[in-house]
Amino acid sequence: MSTEKRNAIIIHGGGLVDPSKVVLLRLAKNLKQSGAYDNIIIGKYSFESLYTKEFWYDYRGPETEVFFRDKRGTCFGTCRGINLTDPKLSKKAIECLKSAEVTTIIVAGGDGSSRQVAEISDTFMENGINIIFAVPLTIDGINGGPS
Repeated sequence: MSTEKRNAIIIHGGGLVDPSKVVLLRLAKNLKQSGAYDNIIIGKYSFESLYTKEFWYDYRGPETEVFFRDKRGTCFGTCRGINLTDPKLSKKAIECLKSAEVTTIIVAGGDGSSRQVAEISDTFMENGINIIFAVPLTIDGINGGPS
């Protein structure tokens, strides 16, 4: 059995929708129960959380669920204009995630987020970090963005 520490971060990558907290918390709960990861992190402010540890919340089961359940609206936030195809930004994110032993990023989001995941997945995977677009939440067809 491997003693390698494995952590995962879950982010909401799409537009602001209140039910996203239910989806993110359910993903966190299922991952925690699976035992596949030592720690589950929920990141606020979308892709920006991949290089900003101040936006991280450790999933600790029911107490985390109650904490977020009692928050109004879209408590995980979102961000626009974060383009992780920028080599400096992707390097910053990879270094941050590796320092926390994060081996997997799970994104629930919209069409723009799915495109961003497709654009950056090779770079992250080459650095030992899997990135998964797990759940589509918002499809708004934003045109003109880098992703």
